[in-house]
Amino acid sequence: MCYSIILSKSAKKFYDKANEKTKRNLERTFLTLSPEVDEKVKNVDKKRDQSNTYRRRLGHYRVVYQKQRDILLITHLDTKTNFKYKKTGCF
Repeated sequence: MCYSIILSKSAKKFYDKANEKTKRNLERTFLTLSPEVDEKVKNVDKKRDQSNTYRRRLGHYRVVYQKQRDILLITHLDTKTNFKYKKTGCF
């Protein structure tokens, strides 16, 4: 299945400020994201109140994304230490 990946404004801002090594790691992670998420994948958590929102762990980085038909919308992209769970309403 072919799908598009779109970054939100805040995710794009974080990505643009990242160093080259982090960008390469994030790009590899983006390519491994899939609309058909296997619930048994170790580093992917499903948001409880929304069935189409997931959080992916990449070292100490977190990628929160939503599945929307053939689009994956990356809504949050940040480090674990800077991720504001309560403020953003994620998990």
